[in-house]
Amino acid sequence: MRERKNYVNNANLLAEIHNSKLTYCYYEDEKYTDYDIICNGYNMITPNRIENFFNKNKNRDYIVVRVITSEHVIPYMVSHKINLQELKFNPFKHFVITREDHNKVKEEIDNNCVNNIELLNDNILSIKEEIKEIKKHIVFYKNNKDQQKPYKEQILNLKTKIKELTSRIQDINTPYSEKIVKYMKEVLRSHWKGGFENGKFSISHGRLTNQLVRLFMLMVDKYGTSGNWSGYSYLEDMKCSALAQLCEVALKFEENESKNPFSYYTQIIAMKFTATLKQEKRQAEIKSDLLQKNGYAPTYNQQIDYEMNQDN
Repeated sequence: MRERKNYVNNANLLAEIHNSKLTYCYYEDEKYTDYDIICNGYNMITPNRIENFFNKNKNRDYIVVRVITSEHVIPYMVSHKINLQELKFNPFKHFVITREDHNKVKEEIDNNCVNNIELLNDNILSIKEEIKEIKKHIVFYKNNKDQQKPYKEQILNLKTKIKELTSRIQDINTPYSEKIVKYMKEVLRSHWKGGFENGKFSISHGRLTNQLVRLFMLMVDKYGTSGNWSGYSYLEDMKCSALAQLCEVALKFEENESKNPFSYYTQIIAMKFTATLKQEKRQAEIKSDLLQKNGYAPTYNQQIDYEMNQDN
């Protein structure tokens, strides 16, 4: 039996997203370009996550942490009048934390801190699973918009709980994060050219990798073969519009939020196909109205629509 091969998958997309973001970064050693964990800010570098990594990787004496931070970008955004949209993706830095430094700081903090964070993380995971089940329920039963309202309100309430629990983790983690930051070594900086000390902020030197663009082209072509879009004379316009949008927002995908870029990009393609279809239909209606004002008969499609409306 021949092995089935996916034309594009999440693993390939994630790899190329990462490689594309690296083209916007400055680093001195290539071995630090791959991160082990991602943290939304310094106060989310918890001893639990660091400890779990070292327990799973006995042979590693260091961990590379990606910290989502705009501290190195904000001064230039103000002076150069650059907005977040122009950055292409959220700025970040990579830091190295050694096993020795982690153990040293961990001994200085209260053990209850680690236990409390672990309990809060478990609660967050259970809430995220609950959200997934609710979303599966909506898809499985194909609920309409009115039927989805109570479920969506429930999801919003659960997401609010996650934010509250995350805030509690940040408060509890303060003693560890404030101390470990003093030992961390910066090894990579996004939106940067040149050295850490004598370099400069830049948003124009990066690019999407050729392979990522090829994957986008494959996704758009595959989506265009669906029966929903067959027979449209402007199918190529739909594809071009979707591909252009993908290239524009490609790096907006955040690896710490999801591991499913395929779904994220497919939704973008679907929205651009639909938007192009509506735009073309609107243009056709305007053209037909102008022709009728000049004495020409309505188009065939308008005649069919009129007859269907009369029957109803």
